Amino acid sequence: MDDLTVTLRPEHARFADSEIAAGRSPDREAVVARALDALAFAADEADALDHWKALRLAELIETAEAAIARGEGVVVDDIAAYLDDLTAKAGTLRTTDRAA
Repeated sequence: MDDLTVTLRPEHARFADSEIAAGRSPDREAVVARALDALAFAADEADALDHWKALRLAELIETAEAAIARGEGVVVDDIAAYLDDLTAKAGTLRTTDRAA
């Protein structure tokens, strides 16, 4: 194990001491180790989510390209009007869902 001296900010020291007092950690070193483990886990989860999002986006793009190749695309000359129309339709759908 590599030795490293860490100076905790006062709020972190108070937190570490409260974890020790509550019996969740034996000492400050254990609190820091647990925090680093949680940080590493969160980073791994974020990387996995980013990877999944990239795969899903590629899948959606492939589906859209295939639809366009089949002539199922929509030509949009006025994006603002198109989005306004979509928003209106979505509002109608939400109103219809609530009524059901």
